[in-house]
Amino acid sequence: MQFWALCWAASVALAGALAAEPPAGDHVEHHDVKAGKYGVDHHHTRHDKDEEHHVGHHGKKEHGEHHGKDHDKDHHHGKDHDKDHHGKDHHDKDHDDDHHTKHYDHIKYTEKHDHDLEVKNLVEHLNKIAYRFGDLEHKLDERKDPELLAKAGTLEHRVEVIEGGNGCERTDYFQCGGNDPQCINNLLVCDHNKDCRNGEDEEDCDLHIHVGDSFVGDSIFDHCTQRRPDHMTVTFTAIKNETFFPGFPKLAATIDMEYETDHAEGHVTLRVKGGYSFARNRFIFVAPEADRLGFIGQFDGSDFDHFVGTIQPEATQIPCAKFYFRRHTEDEDEE
Repeated sequence: MQFWALCWAASVALAGALAAEPPAGDHVEHHDVKAGKYGVDHHHTRHDKDEEHHVGHHGKKEHGEHHGKDHDKDHHHGKDHDKDHHGKDHHDKDHDDDHHTKHYDHIKYTEKHDHDLEVKNLVEHLNKIAYRFGDLEHKLDERKDPELLAKAGTLEHRVEVIEGGNGCERTDYFQCGGNDPQCINNLLVCDHNKDCRNGEDEEDCDLHIHVGDSFVGDSIFDHCTQRRPDHMTVTFTAIKNETFFPGFPKLAATIDMEYETDHAEGHVTLRVKGGYSFARNRFIFVAPEADRLGFIGQFDGSDFDHFVGTIQPEATQIPCAKFYFRRHTEDEDEE
């Protein structure tokens, strides 16, 4: 019984030894032990195993040292790699800074270019406006030309005559005109005080006839004068401005006539006196002869080189003769 117990214990120990995984260096020894079963020297094998174990252990040391050096080299290589990587990052940062700088410069250039273009366009626009303003001013100056203004005034006067007056109910009233019509007494015109709301009564108070001025008239019709002249000349000999009535200067003139009728012919000079009305742009001569025919010279208010002269009885004030007068010039005397 003890023998079988020992055998059973030996088999269990052997099974446990076989079940355990041997280390890598013991694999050859296990093979040798198995081969010793067929007559291999167990002692020699053990010696070889010790020597192999020594060599293997020395080899592992060298392998460790070699692996350590290689690892340190790889680690150094890693530092170089990090350095390279850091350099790359620095390069990328410089590249980004350069890119941002170029982008900012481009924005500044674009803004400056847009600003310059805007200024250029503005200058061109102002030049066009200045040209148009100059052209308009030139056209307005042309409209202010005295000849054009005279023609316009003449037409306006003719319209007033056709319409029967200046819009005031009384003939001895002055029309201020404009967008706010107003009538004032003729005595208030050119009295050095503005009586019209728009000041029109003091606008044109210059007398356009002077001492020595002559006007030659051609007959349009004559139904009442004694001599029935074809032509007559009115020459102003004196002009006096009254302080009390500044709007009615006193005038003196001569009327010269060449005449020829069935009964007589000859030359006559009539001396006349009268006054000028700024309110009505006309002058009146009191009748110089017993026939009591008065004389009225009517300017149109714009053209003072021409006037229409009418002759009418003081009693009826109905025109019976009409002459058209023009200013006599020195050129006509030279001819």
